[in-house]
Amino acid sequence: MGKPSLSLKNLRELSGLTQQQIGFGVGIDRSNLSMIETGLLKTDAETMQKIRRFLFRAIVKRRAKLDAVLASAGIIPVKQELPTE
Repeated sequence: MGKPSLSLKNLRELSGLTQQQIGFGVGIDRSNLSMIETGLLKTDAETMQKIRRFLFRAIVKRRAKLDAVLASAGIIPVKQELPTE
């Protein structure tokens, strides 16, 4: 069995962003992003890469915020930064 695949819509939902926000961030119209998500519009590899990178950064930021909230509530341990030499 292969790895489960996350659709563009799944990634957008994980990021917590709207189609409008992502479209603005990568320079495409919200309606085009909607059609890309549903497979009604094919796009070039460069645009898909921009969308994926934008979503990845948003998901990482959201995760960091969640970790900070959970750590401040004592639910998870506070992450310690490794000392740099």
